[in-house]
Amino acid sequence: MATFVIIYGTQHNHTYKIAGYLADTIRAQGHSVDLMPGRVKLSRAELERYDGVIIGASVNAAKHQRYIEKFVKAHRDQLERSSAAFFSVSLHAARQKVENRAEVERYLAKFSGRTGWQPRRIATFGGALFYTRYDLLNRFILRLIAKRAGLDTDTRSDYIYTDWDAVKQFGVELAAMTS
Repeated sequence: MATFVIIYGTQHNHTYKIAGYLADTIRAQGHSVDLMPGRVKLSRAELERYDGVIIGASVNAAKHQRYIEKFVKAHRDQLERSSAAFFSVSLHAARQKVENRAEVERYLAKFSGRTGWQPRRIATFGGALFYTRYDLLNRFILRLIAKRAGLDTDTRSDYIYTDWDAVKQFGVELAAMTS
């Protein structure tokens, strides 16, 4: 049995839900998983006790959470030596149109450029639109982004674009890497 940690950054808790689903999938493969928010302060020794490290972050305002970037920078050498993986959650990942895919690749390149980390395994998952939870300004901005990405624009409803089967498959693959 391997021991994993999933460290996540989230804006509206959807990345937390994805991290939890990923953790459940890995546990179902017989492994142990700790789930931690990205603002956690882990020492080098604490991080080294894990066989696998998974970092997850959502894209907001065209970039991943700054505190996730700081965590990765602080532990980059360790992450590169271990079975570490990264998953990114964004609205553009929800659609497989060429222009959306290009935007997702820009997010990933920006993250790698800012952190200096080249994860061995990367997955991208569609995020969610929680229009009913946003204030007026955010609802307006996210509706424009959704329209550009070809997503739902009815602000009276919420929409989840995550492919849960893809999340499960990623978890199964990660569990197999350390078995």
